[in-house]
Amino acid sequence: MPQFILEGILTVVVGVLAYGFIVNYPDSAAFLKPKERVFIHKRLAADGDASENEGFTWGNVRAALADPKCWLYCFGFDFMSLPLYTLSLFLPTIIADLGYSAVSAQLLTIPPYALATILTTVVAWVSERVGRRAPFLIASALTASIGYCILLAPQTLQRGRECPTWGHSSQPLVSIQPLDLC
Repeated sequence: MPQFILEGILTVVVGVLAYGFIVNYPDSAAFLKPKERVFIHKRLAADGDASENEGFTWGNVRAALADPKCWLYCFGFDFMSLPLYTLSLFLPTIIADLGYSAVSAQLLTIPPYALATILTTVVAWVSERVGRRAPFLIASALTASIGYCILLAPQTLQRGRECPTWGHSSQPLVSIQPLDLC
């Protein structure tokens, strides 16, 4: 019980502090100087249609619900997030099933996530430089699918299952970043 309280306190403190720092729009940010507000408005105007604080309207909600691209993005993000979250919950169990102790299994989840961090950064940077995201999304989804298939192999085929764990665990993370940049 005390462990949960200690872990939860940090989340609550960060949440309370974030409430004071996260603002809806540059105009409501008391910590910005007028020159900084103008700069941010110019960046928003150059970046897209978010240059005006439009407020909430049901018409905008209807327009978003009627937009097929919005639905495709939602489904794409959900389908790419599903393996990410299932993996984060079950990777220690998968590694423990390979014959490692519980503590070792927890520690052995670190290298795949380190690889995923590096791959995510590299793929996001390269896809931005190339200006194409789809090939990277497809490649990472295919790699993750192959890794899943190998991990689903019968228990008698234990040899070589560590490698797909690395590739499989890094690819869902890699897929999310280019999709977020769309």
